[in-house]
Amino acid sequence: MKRESWIPLSDGHEVYLWSWQDETIAPKAIIQLAHGMAEHSERYQRTAEQLAACKMIVYAHDHRGHGRTVERNGLLGHLSDENGFERAVTDLKEINEFIHLNHPDLPVFLLGHSMGSFFVRRFVQRYDGCVDGVLLSGTGGHPGYKGKTLVKIAEKQMKKRSKKSEGHLINRLIFQNYNKKISPKMTDFDWLSTNQNEVRKYIDDPKCGFIPTIGLFYDVLKGLDLIHLDSEVEKINKTLPFYFFSGADDPVGEHTKGIKKVIDQLKRHHLNHVDYRFYHKGRHEMLNEMNNHEVIKHLCEWINKQLYKVAKNE
Repeated sequence: MKRESWIPLSDGHEVYLWSWQDETIAPKAIIQLAHGMAEHSERYQRTAEQLAACKMIVYAHDHRGHGRTVERNGLLGHLSDENGFERAVTDLKEINEFIHLNHPDLPVFLLGHSMGSFFVRRFVQRYDGCVDGVLLSGTGGHPGYKGKTLVKIAEKQMKKRSKKSEGHLINRLIFQNYNKKISPKMTDFDWLSTNQNEVRKYIDDPKCGFIPTIGLFYDVLKGLDLIHLDSEVEKINKTLPFYFFSGADDPVGEHTKGIKKVIDQLKRHHLNHVDYRFYHKGRHEMLNEMNNHEVIKHLCEWINKQLYKVAKNE
């Protein structure tokens, strides 16, 4: 059953939140989901139904500037006028508190996709003891020199125009090469999935594929730099379990190279409970790939493994 609500946040904004639960099954865990850039949480309803069959309750919200949250406040494609990346992470924390208040006895796992995975990685740097595990879909590594160049471009454009202007140039510079290795190319969004039906649904969805603001790009690029700092990675609880999953052909993860660098960095900081799975020929949205049932099966197996470890130690 789907339940919908609007959650008031500490700065007066409201975000759209929904949950999915099979009420005929006693739940054993919560999945708090953070969606990606230029999409929205209701794209994950099928995923929520699949996870509910594994005895999970799924909570998902629309970030600021995305989905139905824009109906009550904000601008499409814009996080915040100030410190948008950190504010989006604070939103995750406040929703996490709401979830714990409503389910005090259930473990909570945080699942982030793409931009949402960057928010999740920052979340566990800022907050300890709030989640029992982290699942990262379609994440990426440090953008390096290209990222620094894009930040400078964003700064110049914000001075010339405004943070709230659509970031056409930066959007093109970031995404123009994502289809580079795909042949034949059917659409500009083939890099999302090999499942053309899912790609078409994304293209036809008015809440997807929009041009984010210059401010959002600036916030995310600065946030990406922040989450890769060794001083911030060091703050993560060393016992927290991580599960990375990605398509081997995902350009966001540099075809796994960027993700492997993230995993190596975690291990250098003595986070040794890190698992990962790369899917052959899979692209950016493994939850919308042809083998999504297999992906969900592996997610549920990993979560059950963590729950077993907790129960064994109690």
